[in-house]
Amino acid sequence: MEETEDNIFESNYEKEMNLSLCGCGFLGIYHLGVAACLKQHGASFLSSIQKVAGASAGALVASVLVIDDSKIEECKNFTYGLAKEVKSKPLGALTPGYNLLDSIKTFLNTMLPEDAHQKASGKLYISLINTRTRENVLVHQYPSREHLIKCLLASSHIPLYASRLPVKIDGQKYMDGGN
Repeated sequence: MEETEDNIFESNYEKEMNLSLCGCGFLGIYHLGVAACLKQHGASFLSSIQKVAGASAGALVASVLVIDDSKIEECKNFTYGLAKEVKSKPLGALTPGYNLLDSIKTFLNTMLPEDAHQKASGKLYISLINTRTRENVLVHQYPSREHLIKCLLASSHIPLYASRLPVKIDGQKYMDGGN
């Protein structure tokens, strides 16, 4: 059979497909919009995806797609509320004593199911930067729910903006994987 451009596309589509969501801070609301659209109009596409990767806000949205896509609307509402919260601060996220990651951690603790780490392992890839080596690390195995939450928070840690101190995981400090 002669390979045409159409045949190549079809054969590639049948192979493993992955999705990557970039870091984008509060523009992560766009990722949530795309996730909602894919859930509503692209179910067959979503079902063909084997792995979902993300950095920063992209990792947070990727986690929703992998763990429980029925929470997309709840995540959109949280994001709007978080933006209002930050905007209400005199210096935004840089207001002394304010820690953006505290609000995200509280939300993750209420939103993620107890078995979130099991659903995410092997399918969710979170991009982190090791602060000591400055090397990018892709985490894809989560021995516990707490470990998963720490990885999501570390991926969203922008020094001085999201929190004052990097997130510590297994004795190492990590920060936003999109930097």
